[in-house]
Amino acid sequence: MTTLLADISSVFSGAVSSYGYLGIIALMFLETANIPVPSEVIMPFAGFLSARGELSIWLVVLSGVAGNLIGAVFSYSIARRVNENIKHEHSFRIAERWFKRYGEPSIFFGQLVPLVRTFIAFPAGMFKMDKARFFAYVFSGSLIWSAGLSYIGWFLGDRWNVLGPIFSRIDVLVLVFAALAALFIVWYHKKNHKNNENDHRQLEKQP
Repeated sequence: MTTLLADISSVFSGAVSSYGYLGIIALMFLETANIPVPSEVIMPFAGFLSARGELSIWLVVLSGVAGNLIGAVFSYSIARRVNENIKHEHSFRIAERWFKRYGEPSIFFGQLVPLVRTFIAFPAGMFKMDKARFFAYVFSGSLIWSAGLSYIGWFLGDRWNVLGPIFSRIDVLVLVFAALAALFIVWYHKKNHKNNENDHRQLEKQP
């Protein structure tokens, strides 16, 4: 596992070394466009390069935010084109009502959680969240995330890569939580569907 993490870090840090700000933008774009590229490797390494004077810390942060915004808007735009047939599903309507009532702030907080931030823009587009609020949430969350990781890398210097193993453990926890949440949603959907069928049968039996 340690060797794999080292190889991953080497690939992405090499891209940042070779292409600088453009490399940061491209990789951070991929991360929020539903491709799990590890910003916890990209941004700390870019911060480390800033500490060495090879990059500007301010431009590093802005590049990270720009990449995230472009990727999130891309994912949001694709999700808005969700199949019209899905919108008529009962479970979709329940999820849509929940998201519009409680879920919009999750776009901001999701930007601060590894792995979640990769996919969080998709439900925003699927449920047609207001574009201005979506942009504001993604911008503010990405700014905190990019700045925090960059400055940690700047502070740690040559030890910037100690973050990789830490965040990999967080990723595992997020995956476990997501799996449990998915199982709960499936169970709830089946239970709700069964209750609806029972109610329908009771109505049919009434004279």
